[in-house]
Amino acid sequence: MDASFLSLLQCPQTKKDLRFFQDQLVSQDNKNKYPIWDQVPWVFPEPDHFAFYWQNKKNEFLNFHKIGAQNIGVELKSGKNLSSLTVSRLELLKKAHETNFQNLSTILKSLDQRGDAGYEVTIPSHQSLHIYRKNIFRDWGWETKENKISVDLITEVLGVNWTPARFCVLGAGASRLAMDLHKEFRLPLTVAVDFNPLLLMVADKMLKGERLFLYDFSAAAVEIESVVKLYELKSPLGPMQNFYLLCADVTDLPFKPYQFQSVLTPWLIDILPFNFRLLAQRVNQMLEIGGDWINFGPMGFSHQEEAFNLTRPEVHEQMRECGFELEIEKVSQMKYLSADDEVNSRNETVYVFKAKKIETVAVDGFSYLPSWLTDMNQAIPLSEALKQHQQLIRFHADLFHSINGHVSVNQIAHLFSSHYKLPVETARSMALSVLRQYEESLKRK
Repeated sequence: MDASFLSLLQCPQTKKDLRFFQDQLVSQDNKNKYPIWDQVPWVFPEPDHFAFYWQNKKNEFLNFHKIGAQNIGVELKSGKNLSSLTVSRLELLKKAHETNFQNLSTILKSLDQRGDAGYEVTIPSHQSLHIYRKNIFRDWGWETKENKISVDLITEVLGVNWTPARFCVLGAGASRLAMDLHKEFRLPLTVAVDFNPLLLMVADKMLKGERLFLYDFSAAAVEIESVVKLYELKSPLGPMQNFYLLCADVTDLPFKPYQFQSVLTPWLIDILPFNFRLLAQRVNQMLEIGGDWINFGPMGFSHQEEAFNLTRPEVHEQMRECGFELEIEKVSQMKYLSADDEVNSRNETVYVFKAKKIETVAVDGFSYLPSWLTDMNQAIPLSEALKQHQQLIRFHADLFHSINGHVSVNQIAHLFSSHYKLPVETARSMALSVLRQYEESLKRK
């Protein structure tokens, strides 16, 4: 563990220094320990809970490929009248699933050291190892201009003489952009932060000069050979010194205050589980006075509360309130996930800005989960939304429980009409709607 990197970190729970001991980071009182897996430190307030969460997500991810291969094998052996072309396509898909299962199992082997079960984990449940897999191919496999375009757009805002002593990228993903900037500007120290272990473990392999082989699955292939494509993932950047990976949570970062001269948030501000103001406060805490905050990515905010779905003028306003002075900004169009044969690539409007920290502000606390989920002795409040959800779940449970292989939809409708005090037509429509959705779900991936 390099001393210059370690000096930036603090224990998330005690806010005291960490030390390197027996292949892990340890708090001064020896009570809090943070693992280092594949040379990537995991510095979360509850590392065992996060490890348990990602272990389950790892199993879910690998089962996608394992079950995919098994299901295709059943199709091939089913005796259906399959053409030779269809057999070739299915065999190619089966091989791709099997290969990815084996190679991803190796990449993610360190996650076998699972932690304890816990309900304090604050990662949104929709986050998975599967969701950003295309970013891995974009960063290290596809032949595409997207990575260079990203660097060029940021350079226009930074200027060619930008040389922060300590640079941090929040939401670095598989870290190609962070590494490109580190090499392009010959930076003294860069820290790339993300909470998705697959992305960071791939980045670690790239830093070490290793090569990985993974199949990319096309969403809507036209030709058989483009259904899946095997990519050799490798870094063209060569050896890289003073570049560090960190698995951590943006909502509770393990850095000592005011350690960085520059922070980059790429494709991040609109996907976080909290609002822009809370992020601005945390970036403010990371930077020394005069430090730069660079943003790069879209503004597709999608919060439930409309007040948090900001426009550009509102972003300016909140930056000023959070101690920043906007220096330069640029709005540009670019392709995103733009491999030549990637049918789901899209055009994005990206918002790039550089803002200077001019004063320090307080940082508000944040908890993704309500207190009654983290303190399991608290009573669960019975809201109107929860009451409606109870009724819906009860109806679904009663409906599927009533199916025994002998009753028809009409019989269920009369049964539910009596039980729920509904007109028969209403009960029939509700039952048909639920069952139709179920059957349709079986026919699609």
